[in-house]
Amino acid sequence: MAFFTVVGLAATIISIEKPEDPHARAFEERLKILFGNQLPQAVLEHNRKTLQSNARYSTNGSRKIYIKEYNAEIDAYHVRSENHYFMKSAIADFDWTEEIIMKIEPDELPRLQSGRVGMITSFKINGAEKIRGPKPITKEKLELKFKETSPAGRAVEVVTEHEIYMACDCEQSQTAMRFAESLSVRFINQCDEGVKISFADRPGTLEPLGFNEEYQVKRAGVEPGDLIVNFKLHAPRGKPGQAIPENAGTEAVHVIQTNVRSLSGTG
Repeated sequence: MAFFTVVGLAATIISIEKPEDPHARAFEERLKILFGNQLPQAVLEHNRKTLQSNARYSTNGSRKIYIKEYNAEIDAYHVRSENHYFMKSAIADFDWTEEIIMKIEPDELPRLQSGRVGMITSFKINGAEKIRGPKPITKEKLELKFKETSPAGRAVEVVTEHEIYMACDCEQSQTAMRFAESLSVRFINQCDEGVKISFADRPGTLEPLGFNEEYQVKRAGVEPGDLIVNFKLHAPRGKPGQAIPENAGTEAVHVIQTNVRSLSGTG
């Protein structure tokens, strides 16, 4: 009898000390444990929305930039960009709604006669295409917005593709809009000639890319607002028949942002 008493007592102690699965309690109850019961309801509600918003993060996002062709007439490269990432939430027991925003601010291309500088060819959220046919990118700023509500525990997958002219010798940058486990940018040269890329964090250094060569920039543990990459594409100078001013396009700025911003959470 004494043996069973000791064993029973040990089992009781273990069951008391064993950590409880946080999802065994409602999210509101977990908030009250964290902040206490004395907070006004309005403050508790603010803290709830803030936690739910900050709990969203990106896993391993990637961007591929295919450098397709150099256009000597406008001193710019025709490039194709592919972006792919997943949004998840560290709090998996409530539905959440995201506003997914894509902003494009084209380079200034004074020699380009057409008002069209590119096109968005695909914008998919969780596998569903959001645009009907290619959407032209003009010389004006472009912004697309879509809302997506995901059930508790599910990720949001975003895949976008677009083509555009990138002016030579112009600063191109990508900034993180949300915390990410890692973000990578890959440059793939598909021109029939070499391409040179310079990076702001390595002044005076040019990275040459031959045909079908690749170069990758990768950042881990990225905080919101962190600069992922800042680069310039440079024209193939000195080719026969080309007379490109050295200052062509130096005033243009090109920024592409894919931004996911939280709207609300329910649960």
